[in-house]
Amino acid sequence: MKKIIYILMGVAMAMASCSDIDESERLLNVDKPGTENPDDDGQVVTRKILIEDFTGQKCVNCPKAADIIEQIQNDYGADNVIAVGIHSGALGFHGTANLVGLATDTGDEYYQHWGIKFQPAGLVNRVGGILNHEQWMKAVHDAAGQKASLGIEIGNNYNDADRTVTINVRTKGVRGNTEGKLQVWAIEDNIVAMQRMPDGSTNREYVHKHVFRTSVNDAWGDNFSIAKGEEKTATYTLKLDGKWVAENVSIVAFVYNGDGVQQVEKKSIK
Repeated sequence: MKKIIYILMGVAMAMASCSDIDESERLLNVDKPGTENPDDDGQVVTRKILIEDFTGQKCVNCPKAADIIEQIQNDYGADNVIAVGIHSGALGFHGTANLVGLATDTGDEYYQHWGIKFQPAGLVNRVGGILNHEQWMKAVHDAAGQKASLGIEIGNNYNDADRTVTINVRTKGVRGNTEGKLQVWAIEDNIVAMQRMPDGSTNREYVHKHVFRTSVNDAWGDNFSIAKGEEKTATYTLKLDGKWVAENVSIVAFVYNGDGVQQVEKKSIK
């Protein structure tokens, strides 16, 4: 069944400002992942958008980037633009005995791999290279509404007793053949932890959203290929860290290759 989402049409998105968008200018029909390509029967799977936000608790401008992500998700829908905050690098914070740190070794690995030189920095569907936060709005505008070659659905089964989630990532090819990697991450919302602010102050009650926690599979994903009409399911198991709040944890799954992120999906575990 088709859903209506809003995208920006014909507005000067080259500017990085978070201006309001007239709803009449941003209507687009998007079909449920798993339907056929319009070349077959008039339906379409739209490629969703992944923002990888390389951030840090010691980064004074990173709250501004978080605000931009929130505006983008308000404009396009949080189901259609999926953000992951990867705390990492020189401005990331691994924590102390008294302060919660959100940086991870895997996040640092990604930071090094992509050659991040400043923060906040980000990737939008892994197309166009590393972008500063003022470029994300236009990059999302340019990526919105593109056809996808596959659909992804996530089924999570969480066991409260042992804090383990079984993850079923179902994919269906709808256009051509797709080869690359299937990546599965766990993220967490609403983490209260220290953050340096744009005015130079330190906010110890800052609420961090979509924080990268761990890679469920290999740090760079599993080899993946799918043909048009083919369906596949990959199953993973994750035991939650004792400090994570299960109600705030989601699974992000995406397929990527040398041409960028081909499709991405997100689903909470509870």
